[in-house]
Amino acid sequence: MNFSRLAVAVAVGTVVYFAWGFLIEGWLIRDHFALSHTLYRNASEMRKYMPAGLLSTVLAIFVMAVIYAKIYAVEVPVSSPISTGAFFGLLFGIFAACIHSISNYVTMNMDLRLGIETTASCLIGWVLVGVAIALLYQPILR
Repeated sequence: MNFSRLAVAVAVGTVVYFAWGFLIEGWLIRDHFALSHTLYRNASEMRKYMPAGLLSTVLAIFVMAVIYAKIYAVEVPVSSPISTGAFFGLLFGIFAACIHSISNYVTMNMDLRLGIETTASCLIGWVLVGVAIALLYQPILR
């Protein structure tokens, strides 16, 4: 495993993840959270917890990149890093959507539209992270 390529993949994957999140949830569907406003902390409260959120996201992307490096970049011949990364990211996206977005919809009094939007955003966000990791963590040809 190449740790410098892994670090770059994690860094870029983190930027992609937060850029997507800001674009969709922080801008495009921001107003849709208003219907479920009682479920969420206010902006100043959220800022207190941001370091924990950032650290947990970086850790999740690190785990994802290590799994990619151990499986795809070593044992699976990658003909197209984009399609391989998209499939890899989709698997993580389904996992994340099932344990986070969908379970939040079930346990919280969340608007259906917001539940669908956050689930779709989660899936697409992790696909994009998978593509970023696959493009940046290319196997060394032997």
